[in-house]
Amino acid sequence: MPRHDAAALRSAAAPSAAALAVVAVVATVAAGAPGLVGTLAGGALVAAFFGVDHLVAARTAGLEPRLAMTMVMALYPLKLGLLALVLLGAADAPGLSAPAFAAAVVLGSLAWLAGHVRLVARRRTLVVEPDGLSWR
Repeated sequence: MPRHDAAALRSAAAPSAAALAVVAVVATVAAGAPGLVGTLAGGALVAAFFGVDHLVAARTAGLEPRLAMTMVMALYPLKLGLLALVLLGAADAPGLSAPAFAAAVVLGSLAWLAGHVRLVARRRTLVVEPDGLSWR
């Protein structure tokens, strides 16, 4: 994985991990082991859902931009379908605290997105391609 892709992944995953650590402590105190299991399952779901985007973006970085965008956009409905199946399966999972799972998913997602937005706001990315670098 290129250095800038690894930095993007770290900048998004670090705030999410911090938020999930807080949720894990609160959920474990409130619900015991099922709270911890729910938090870990929710955190794994967030990492998988958003981490796949980084993997696909890194793999398609050298491709023609329209093809790369098509691949990334085609991945989104697939991820949503798999997410729905996981959420339906986790609803009645034994040994899993549903409130801890939900809190981990919501807070982990918000923290991941906040970290990613912070990175994008601070990174200087060319929006216009200089002459000679166009794909046309």
